Amino acid sequence: MSDNCVPEIFSPTFFGAEVLNIRASIVSNFSSPYVEQVPTFCNVSVGYTHPGVGDNINVEVWLPIENWNQRYMGVGGGGFSPGLSPLFYDPGALALSSGFAPAWTDAGLHAYDRNFFEVPWALKSSGNVDLIAMQNFGVTSLGDMALIAKSVIESFYGQAPEYSYWNGCSHGGRQGMQLAQSYPDAYDGILANAPAMSANQVFSTMHWPYQAMLNAGKFPPECEFDAITEAAISACDDLDAITDGIITEVKQCRDLFDPFTMVGTAVQCATSGANETLEVSTEAAQIMKDVWGGITTKDGAQVWFGFPPGTDMTGNGPTAVPNSLGPLETRCEQGVCEGNFLVRDLEVDLKTLSHEDFVDLVHYGRRYRSFFATDDSDLSRFRKAGGKLLTAHGIDDMLIPYEGTQKYYEDVLARDSNAQDFYRYFETPGWAHCEGGPNAGPNALFSQLMAWVENGTAPDSSPVQITVPNGDIHERILCPFPQRAQLKDCGDPTRSECWKCID
Repeated sequence: MSDNCVPEIFSPTFFGAEVLNIRASIVSNFSSPYVEQVPTFCNVSVGYTHPGVGDNINVEVWLPIENWNQRYMGVGGGGFSPGLSPLFYDPGALALSSGFAPAWTDAGLHAYDRNFFEVPWALKSSGNVDLIAMQNFGVTSLGDMALIAKSVIESFYGQAPEYSYWNGCSHGGRQGMQLAQSYPDAYDGILANAPAMSANQVFSTMHWPYQAMLNAGKFPPECEFDAITEAAISACDDLDAITDGIITEVKQCRDLFDPFTMVGTAVQCATSGANETLEVSTEAAQIMKDVWGGITTKDGAQVWFGFPPGTDMTGNGPTAVPNSLGPLETRCEQGVCEGNFLVRDLEVDLKTLSHEDFVDLVHYGRRYRSFFATDDSDLSRFRKAGGKLLTAHGIDDMLIPYEGTQKYYEDVLARDSNAQDFYRYFETPGWAHCEGGPNAGPNALFSQLMAWVENGTAPDSSPVQITVPNGDIHERILCPFPQRAQLKDCGDPTRSECWKCID
């Protein structure tokens, strides 16, 4: 197959696009920390444009020289990276080592060397959105990528892939949902985890903890928030009759645990390199109450979901503003989300936003729905195409509240009561955002997706591993919503066979 790794072999064509360049080369020394030895592959890069638009998009496809399994995998991105970046090569290397031909797109943003949350492409200038970049990032590049990758694969191997899969989390999950809704015949199976479906609400929710601190008029040290979180876990851990450091009964916990009971509690805080004893403040309790309750109007009406009690709101990722202004977790670094997607002004001073101002921005951010929102509950075309869709979302997700995904799935079921025939959703207690937390994550779901697509075996549960506070690892199961896991009479919570799914 190495002889086929030359640009002349490939000639992808499709309506509305013009190929600008094709590069092909053999790669035999790629390394990944997740693969002991990455197989030799043909790296094909296709640059193209939509005539009259002025864009320049790149799709990269890796073709295993040996042992191709006749399957194609689209690899999703994350943050504001569409996927074609060293940040997302490792999932492709894993896929390649299993025989897949993986592919990525840069959506024309040329963000190869940028981190998740750099967005120099969204605005042409303050107040002026780059609509073409938005369209390519949110929608168009995804359909293009599937067409190009399949054409490249067929030219190289002399046959089209027998099965096509999508694998993504966060923005990659949103991409997967976009594909199911807008390009329903592009993939046979889609794994779309922790999807940022209601993008306007997601951007706003990422900033909400900081706005809650503004509303409270104080930026407490993170030790106060951590103390409240630990107390919530202690109070709510055994609501499911299992003590494992994980809150599964979120609604009960919100009703049961009052963060204001922690006010005045002494906590040890590390400040300026030294330990000191502080008391949990009323402001810290109010902030956590607001964060758990979600974005609300001034009179208390909920605008979007909050984060569950027990979610680590201080220990992951950068804050939206310098740490000196407050540590509470927010991943829209330095106001990128708000400046680009809500205010359309990178010079805006977020410290001056009132509660009413912020809620107004959430409302006005809806102007981007056509680019980013993937919450259309009508999946009838995907079902008709024979596709299968799986989604998992961590209850402990500190970036995208899982209840938004739950609401979407309920909307799908309300429209199609038999949607579980092609789409199943697994809520994942103890799992943070795509990784992290005491739950190791739904690592079996992709193989279960393949079994569903290729053999008709629908996943009635999915195995996971839980690390409990003493460090022991317990085997559990996830259940397709609205079912939940319950311990059987055998009574051993460390064994997955002692768990069952109940309505």
